Amino acid sequence: MHDLAVWHIPRPPYAYPLADERLNVRLRVAKDDLRRPTIEWSDRQAWTRPNEETPMRWFADDAQFRYWEATITPSEGRVRYLFRLEDSTGQAAPVYFGGWGLTRERPQGAWPDGYVHWPYIHRERFVTTPAWVRDAICYQIFPDRFARGNPPVAPDLAAGWTGQISHRSFWGGDLRGVIAHLDHVASVGANLIWFTPIFQATTNHKYDTTDYGRIDPHFGDDEVFNRLIAESRARGIRVILDGVFNHSGSQFAPWRDVLEHGMASPYWGWFDVTDEPADPKLRNYRTFAKAPHMPRLMTGNPEVQAYLFERASRWMRMGIAGWRLDVADEVDSSFWRAFRRDMRAINPEAYFVGEISYDAVRWLEGDQFDGVMNYPVLHAALRFVAPPENGGTTSAPLDASGFLDAVSQIRTWYPGWANTAALNALSTHDIPRFLTEMGGDVDRFLLGLTFMMTYEGIPMIYYGDEVGMEGGADPDNRRPMIWEPERQNHRLLEQVRALTRLRRERPALRGSGFRPIRLAKPSVAAYLRGVSGLEELPREGGSAEQGSVALVLLNTSKEPVTVEVSQRDLSQPEAFGAITWPASERVAYEPLTRKAHALTDTGLSVTLPALGSMVLTPNE
Repeated sequence: MHDLAVWHIPRPPYAYPLADERLNVRLRVAKDDLRRPTIEWSDRQAWTRPNEETPMRWFADDAQFRYWEATITPSEGRVRYLFRLEDSTGQAAPVYFGGWGLTRERPQGAWPDGYVHWPYIHRERFVTTPAWVRDAICYQIFPDRFARGNPPVAPDLAAGWTGQISHRSFWGGDLRGVIAHLDHVASVGANLIWFTPIFQATTNHKYDTTDYGRIDPHFGDDEVFNRLIAESRARGIRVILDGVFNHSGSQFAPWRDVLEHGMASPYWGWFDVTDEPADPKLRNYRTFAKAPHMPRLMTGNPEVQAYLFERASRWMRMGIAGWRLDVADEVDSSFWRAFRRDMRAINPEAYFVGEISYDAVRWLEGDQFDGVMNYPVLHAALRFVAPPENGGTTSAPLDASGFLDAVSQIRTWYPGWANTAALNALSTHDIPRFLTEMGGDVDRFLLGLTFMMTYEGIPMIYYGDEVGMEGGADPDNRRPMIWEPERQNHRLLEQVRALTRLRRERPALRGSGFRPIRLAKPSVAAYLRGVSGLEELPREGGSAEQGSVALVLLNTSKEPVTVEVSQRDLSQPEAFGAITWPASERVAYEPLTRKAHALTDTGLSVTLPALGSMVLTPNE
């Protein structure tokens, strides 16, 4: 039965090129398959030469499978390869997996052969995710609800606020208000801001764009935007904007022209209209989410692309660090490939993250996005951390083992660099706030945040989460920011700051390595984090610290729990290449509490507080 689980295909996430003409390759086997895989490879144009061999490293285990990976460097950028699985006892002959599946004999060198082929590693397909992403902590701002300037840009909105949260209510937040509170953002530990749309639109959320080249007058103008970029940079904060290129708003000039002139409009081909005339009452055109005021753009149309690229380029030249891309899965892939090329020509370090809520590997082959919004990981965390009686999630709860299996499976969907560049949120403007999903339980919220701050990818804080804001489904999750000190949860704020500081200070928590540790306690999730055998991105300002490791423990029980982490669990010698605790380190140190725990010959024993966590690193 083990042989039935063996699987590989020569495309992401099982094979993908890296810089310097390297190729990363993965092999899937059954979780309990103890055979060690080796990759054999050679120049595909010189198949008579002897194969080179590279042992494969452990990458991940999920509920059913184990995944191995290796990095090879073809001398001519082209390669053929196959996998050899060997019984560690030496009692069984090796088996081979190649282009024609599983065989008992090594494929011969005749053409065509039984190898897997990667025809050529083209330089334009090299992964170029910016190095700074590894160190990013994001803070999301919904501008209308974050802060009003003094004086406010739109005092009429502030004066007209009734206190009712609705889809049509305006509070009057603006970019001046953001500038005035950048010190708060920096103090939380964030060094990246994602703004929901700031371009001219008719709604408070601005996802119905009227003018892609103009800051909405409710928020400010070019002058204040330039000052925002400069003030952010002075605090070490980058800014990314929300690009809504899937659809426009009902007041978008080209759409108004189509409504007025029908097929005679030069913009007729910009929209997907069934028949003439386009009629919002009949809704005889495609839209976003069946919303007649958001007509869908034909993003494969070269004219549409040229128009949007010209306006996006303007904001890139004004200093933004990249884009969060709305409804990214409905936009033509040719648009994203050209968009990445054009924006990177302006800023080679630009970051692109797509809003896709499921397996998004087709957009993560190195030519479209750097990462996606990691909603599946959020969903797994919600199912593990949420109180069972809360009913905040529509899916069944997960115990620790199920949670770790889910997270591990999601990691295997993507190339390693895409996991590192994913945007990991607990709350956003589209979903209920995590604290509300936790039934208002701050300890459970902190469990979720501890996971996000110790997991690979970019952790994100939705404005106000750090001071205890709550909110149900849209629009309740878009309440005005709480600035009054007496209404803020200061204990929570300090713990959020401690977690972001911990992530910044510990290279292990920014590495690409993640290894679950299975304990006998269903309420306790344990995992090692660190610098894996494959670090695909250099760290900003230098290379990643080799040998860096951290042990994370999360307890969802309402009672303290004592756990025993065995020496074998910490080392796991049978998983070659997996992150391990250094054998010479006999003390585990809690950076948050400055408490030390001794490791014995059998392992580590610690008591976790009720609904609490520990992050342990080797003693300093």
